[in-house]
Amino acid sequence: MLAWKQMPRPPALLLLLPLLVPAQNGSRVEGQLLNSVTHAGISGVRVAVTSMGTGPTYETYTDPDGRFQIPLVAPGDYSIGFDARDFLPLPVSDPASRIFHVADLSEPIDFQEQLTPFGTVTGRLFDGQGHPAVAVQMEMLRARGGGVTTTVTDPEGRFLLRGLAPGAYVLLARPMLPGSGGDEKHKTALAPPTAPEGERRTWAATYYPGAAERSGAQNIVIRGGSNLTAYDFHLLAAAVWRVSGAVVDDQGKPAAGADVTLHSEELLTEPEARAQSGEDGAFALAAVCPGDWRLRAEVKRGTVVWRGSAPVSVGRADVEAMTVRVAPPFTVDGLVEGDGVRSSFGARQPVTVKLAPVDAPAERQASGGEQRDGSLHIANVYAGRYRIEPLGDIPGSYLESVRLGVMDVTGQVVELAPGGPAIRVTYRTGAGHAVGLVENGWGSMVALAPMEEGLLGPPFVRTAQPGMDGRFDFGSLRPGGYYLWAFDRIDMNALTDGDFLRNLIPLAETVHVAQGEVVVASNLNVTPWPE
Repeated sequence: MLAWKQMPRPPALLLLLPLLVPAQNGSRVEGQLLNSVTHAGISGVRVAVTSMGTGPTYETYTDPDGRFQIPLVAPGDYSIGFDARDFLPLPVSDPASRIFHVADLSEPIDFQEQLTPFGTVTGRLFDGQGHPAVAVQMEMLRARGGGVTTTVTDPEGRFLLRGLAPGAYVLLARPMLPGSGGDEKHKTALAPPTAPEGERRTWAATYYPGAAERSGAQNIVIRGGSNLTAYDFHLLAAAVWRVSGAVVDDQGKPAAGADVTLHSEELLTEPEARAQSGEDGAFALAAVCPGDWRLRAEVKRGTVVWRGSAPVSVGRADVEAMTVRVAPPFTVDGLVEGDGVRSSFGARQPVTVKLAPVDAPAERQASGGEQRDGSLHIANVYAGRYRIEPLGDIPGSYLESVRLGVMDVTGQVVELAPGGPAIRVTYRTGAGHAVGLVENGWGSMVALAPMEEGLLGPPFVRTAQPGMDGRFDFGSLRPGGYYLWAFDRIDMNALTDGDFLRNLIPLAETVHVAQGEVVVASNLNVTPWPE
C-alpha cells in the first residue's frame, strides 16, 4: 500500500512568494482636528478623502483626541472634507481646501487643522411682572437679508440659540399664542398682562433689548466661536384689536373655507394669528397688536391653490371691512431680445428670468427660461409685487434694460397681475470688463456694485473669487461706474440690502467702464467683512 507523504517545498519557490503578493502603492493620509477656541481635539468627525478622478473615496472618523489616519491612499489627486456639524467650514484660503496629490511611497500627508465652532447666544426671557416667560419662541434673525434660527424658552425662561454663523443678527421673542401658526403643542401658556378697564392686552413680539419695532432692535454681532451670554430681557405688553373682513375671489364672490393668516410686514415669517373664512367669506382675528401687518389668504379649488394678500395697519381701534382677494396663478409672458442674442443661443446657456416676490416668502418666487425664439413663459405667478431679475450672461453682451410693456422697470419693484403687459429683457453687445488684482487675495472675495442708485441689487451686484494669483475678472458689464471691494468673507444676504451697500461706499475703490472696454482696476487690499 502506497502512502502519500507531504514533501517540503523547494527553497526556490519560497524566494518567489513575495513576487506573488500584489504591490501596495500609495501613501498615508493623517492629521488632527482641534477646536480653535478650546484647542481640544474634536472627536467623531467624518473625514472623507475624495478622488478628483475615477478613484475611490476613503472615509474614517476622528478619535477622542481628534486624530485620524487612512493607512493607504492610492496615488492621484484628492480633496479632503471634514463633516463637523457644529463647526464652520474651512475658508477657501486654507491649504486643506485645495486639491492635493498623493504619490507612491511618499511621506505621509499630514493635515493639522483648527476648526472654529459656530456661535451661541444664551439668556432668559421674563414677562412684564418678572416671571419666567415659558414656551416662548426665540428667533435670531439676520440683520440683513433672510435667515432665522429658532428655539423655545424652558420652564425657567432660559434659551440657547446655537449654530450661528458669523454675521449681524437681531434677537426676537415671539409668543406663539393659541390660534397662531406652528405646532399647537408648543404654544405659550403665559398669563395675560393686566389691562386697564375696557382694554384687552397681550404679550407682544419683542426685540432685544426691549423694542416693539425692528428699528429699535440692538444688533448682535456673532464671530466665529462667539459664546454670548446674559441676553436677558422682558416681553412688552400691547393692547389688542379685532381685524375682520371677507375673502372674495377674482369675481368678487365670497371664498368660503379660505385659510387667513396674519404676518409681520417686516418679517414675512410664521403667522401671528390664523382664522378660516365662513360660507359668506367672512373672517375675524380677535387679538391683533398695533403695527403694520399683511393678511394672506389661500383656498384650494380642485387641484389649484388660489392666493391673495392685503396690507393692514392697526392703531388703537378695531379694523373692519378688510377685503382679501384670492385668484388662481397665471402665466407671465415675455421676450429676451437684443443684438446677437439669437445667433449665440446654441453656444450659451439660456437666460432665466426670476420673479422675486416682495410681499411673500422667497419660496413663492417664480422663474422661466428663455426659449430658442427668445420667448419667456413664467408659470405659477400670483398677483403681487415683484422684482424682475434676469439671471445668466450672454458672452460679449450686457443687460441694457428690463421693461414691463413700454415702461423701463430695471431694478424697480413692479406690480404683476393677470392680463398685464409682457416683460422685455434687452441685451446689447459691447459689454465691458473690469479686471484687477487683490494683494494676497487667495481665499478673499471681491464684490462689485454699480454706482447707479436704482441698480443696487441683483443681478447688477456681483461677486467673484480671485484665483491663487489674486486676479479677478468681471465680464458682461453695462457701461457705467462701479464700486469694488475685497473682503476676507462676504455675507451674500447683506449684499441684497441697498442700505448696507451704501454704507460700504467709503471703503470702496471705483472704476468706470465704457462700452466694449477692458478696465484695469486699482489693486485691492483685503479688509475684514464689516458686521
